[in-house]
Amino acid sequence: MARGLPRKKGNGKAKGNKPAAKTAVDKVTEQIASLSTDAKESSTSQGGPAPEDPVTIRAERRAKKLAENKAKAAAAKERGNAHFAKGEYVLADRFYDAACELDGTNVAHFTNAAFANLKLGRYNEADMYAGAALRRDPRNFKARYRRALARLYSGRLYAAKADFEAMLKLDPDSGDAKMHIEEVKKKIEARGARKADTGDRNESKRVLDSDDSDFDEELFDEDDEDDEDVSLLDLPLVDDDASSCHTGSHTSDYEHQGNEIPCKAYNHDGCPRGRACDFSHAPDEQSVRDDL
Repeated sequence: MARGLPRKKGNGKAKGNKPAAKTAVDKVTEQIASLSTDAKESSTSQGGPAPEDPVTIRAERRAKKLAENKAKAAAAKERGNAHFAKGEYVLADRFYDAACELDGTNVAHFTNAAFANLKLGRYNEADMYAGAALRRDPRNFKARYRRALARLYSGRLYAAKADFEAMLKLDPDSGDAKMHIEEVKKKIEARGARKADTGDRNESKRVLDSDDSDFDEELFDEDDEDDEDVSLLDLPLVDDDASSCHTGSHTSDYEHQGNEIPCKAYNHDGCPRGRACDFSHAPDEQSVRDDL
């Protein structure tokens, strides 16, 4: 789930009525806000009289909004790329995140965000973005690789192994996948050896302390991944149809449930509050929007 952008706090003035120096976050926020103006200049509106049919009117409004959002997302991506090239990964992530919010159909925005978060050591976030990219394109090699790395670095070894194996289905000659699979196998073996050693030592302690009614018989803490269904770790499968993994909605908050009351703004011209909205953005069988 993409994070919201920080809001500028305070009145912008320091003591002595001198303007406070703008932080890097302030500048990024202003730049992202300016994307709206850039997008309007680059997008074109259709001429002619507005049709009377409300469904057609709504469809045209949504198409225009989509074009504007795609233009804004493209501009955000370019600025993110500029920051990434300078090693400014936090700022790059903010622009990539904005691009994901604006254009939820473009896989590149999500793979870029995954890469920035890998650079920052935010492996859970990288996993999330790469997974979102794979739901849109299950055969995307770059997204599969970045999710595998995020899982490897966060210690989810079986999940990482599943993704590296999926990479080999896409490219049997991938040197990166082959190298990392061997690395993962060694780590799994080492982890198993440590568990066995810990179990032996705790079993000896259990025998010695068998008369102690307060003794905790749990030998060791299980890893989170041990509770996962191994057969599901490589989802979506490389042969899955993207249409079965992703609805194709134009926004990244299309699954937002809210209070389950349909959001009128989202169903017409789009809701500026995104996932912060109290109302639902999720598909509703009774909504005219779903027939567009």
